[in-house]
Amino acid sequence: MQLGFGYFCDRGHRKFVLMLGIILASSIIWITFTSSIFSAFWVLLLLMLGSGSFHPAGMGYAGSLSQGHKGKTILLFASGGALGLGVSQLVFTKLFYTFNGNALVLFIPVLLVLTLIFFHKFPDPATTRPPSKQELLAPFMKSWKPLSLLYMAQITNCSVAMAFLFLLPDLMISKTSSNWLVMGGAHLCFILGSAMALPPAGYLCDKFGQKKVLTVALCGSFFLLYLLLSIQTLSPMYAALLLLCFGGFLQSINPIVVSWGHKMVPDSPSTVSALLMGFAWCFTNFGPTCAGYLCKTFHEEAVVHTLSWMGVLLLFSLLFVVLIPSQATAEVKEELTPDIAPEGEG
Repeated sequence: MQLGFGYFCDRGHRKFVLMLGIILASSIIWITFTSSIFSAFWVLLLLMLGSGSFHPAGMGYAGSLSQGHKGKTILLFASGGALGLGVSQLVFTKLFYTFNGNALVLFIPVLLVLTLIFFHKFPDPATTRPPSKQELLAPFMKSWKPLSLLYMAQITNCSVAMAFLFLLPDLMISKTSSNWLVMGGAHLCFILGSAMALPPAGYLCDKFGQKKVLTVALCGSFFLLYLLLSIQTLSPMYAALLLLCFGGFLQSINPIVVSWGHKMVPDSPSTVSALLMGFAWCFTNFGPTCAGYLCKTFHEEAVVHTLSWMGVLLLFSLLFVVLIPSQATAEVKEELTPDIAPEGEG
């Protein structure tokens, strides 16, 4: 549903969709009161709808803050999300035990953020317009080739990232004796690596272009993944350092792809964000499923062999990025810019 949410964001309803996303996503706090799979299903559904509405709205706002430095603003926004994701498991678990089995105290920051957004003036389109199927498809039809390659790069890259996170605790059990890394520390290191890497990556994107930075990030991810898998026993310090570096490379790829999409189609940032996020993520969720089935086929070092096979997808992601012409952004911008007479003429 991110495509629908992104479309309405670009029609002038971005602030409403942003607030709706935060409200729906905060419903996950009620998971501590569920007692059946049926009730848990509805809570998780509301969470995912909230995520699906928040991300295109947030990315759209981030991209509109600076026309000449989209990489910097979008990746700075993404680093905040990475920071929250990194500490989420530790914070939620701590609050869960501190408040006797629930985490309702988390509604306090949610309400504060909603109040701040409600009274803040964001750069929205001047007027709202009725829905139009032609305008929804126009950005994709004019730039379908580079966007399709970006989309495929996003699917292959995110499939590896989700499979890695899914198997990360088991990987730590086989590689290190640190209980802290197994019980969430490895996840924290991996995500914090991306939080630290994203702001400088955004600067590099604006200076050298997304294609060059993406190529380096994918090559670095491929090298670090197989380095991590090849070492038999890791000390806690070395494991944490490797995870920080690997997370910085691998987790930077997703927002860089989105920022490149914004530059390709500047007139519909939220819709393009939805295509390169939610519409890609709904397929990359099969990454952990495939990883689980692959693990069953190996009798020894199942996690290592599974991630070794999954890592090959990074080469396909690199191929898709290389095939995108470097001038794609400029060409698409030119196609989307109408012939408007200079001010004072016509």
